[in-house]
Amino acid sequence: MAEKIAPTKKKNVLIVILCSLLLVSVFVVGYYLKNASTGDGTDKRTSQTSLQENAKKWLVENLKDPSSVQFIEWSNISKTNDGYYSMHLKYRAKNSFNAFVVEGVVFNFDTVGSVVSAQHDSN
Repeated sequence: MAEKIAPTKKKNVLIVILCSLLLVSVFVVGYYLKNASTGDGTDKRTSQTSLQENAKKWLVENLKDPSSVQFIEWSNISKTNDGYYSMHLKYRAKNSFNAFVVEGVVFNFDTVGSVVSAQHDSN
């Protein structure tokens, strides 16, 4: 036969579970805030290095010969009026004819640093 649990035991178990969830939530939020901010108010996900890494990943996924890419020059990040970020890259890579060409591309990033668009320019 099943043993009945006293109401006070149920209450104590519920309190322990709630406290545990609260404690885990505090650690998760603290970890996220610590890793998302550089300490000077800027977000690590939209730092120069982070945006360059995201742009490199996008470029490697979209080039004909990704192993041939050579990065020549990066611009500084500029913040757009709508809160997004923009950065220009000049690079050299092989084209479809196996010849090296110099290209320029302007990357646009959302507020968390993901590439939302890339437009090639004439340098």
